[in-house]
Amino acid sequence: METKNKKCNRRSIRLQRYDYSLPGAYFITICIHKQKMLLKIKDVQMMIRSVWSSLPDRFLSLKLDEFVIMPNHIHAILCINIVGADLVSARNNKRIYC
Repeated sequence: METKNKKCNRRSIRLQRYDYSLPGAYFITICIHKQKMLLKIKDVQMMIRSVWSSLPDRFLSLKLDEFVIMPNHIHAILCINIVGADLVSARNNKRIYC
């Protein structure tokens, strides 16, 4: 399905007047560009699991909760304990490219 030049008709589910810079548990969804089914590939799933599990090593204020890999998107719950990190919040400078 081609989505180019089409407006997204979703409404925001964000709470009005809620300060999203506060510590808390946050539900996130990460979608693949043009809804391609790239996440069915086992090697890609292994890479995602590896990166997901390494996040608390890089970001000390982060605690991981559940996550699920769907064919074209990822759902996850992140718990952020401390906010207001300095400009260099990652523990190392490794860059991950895919």
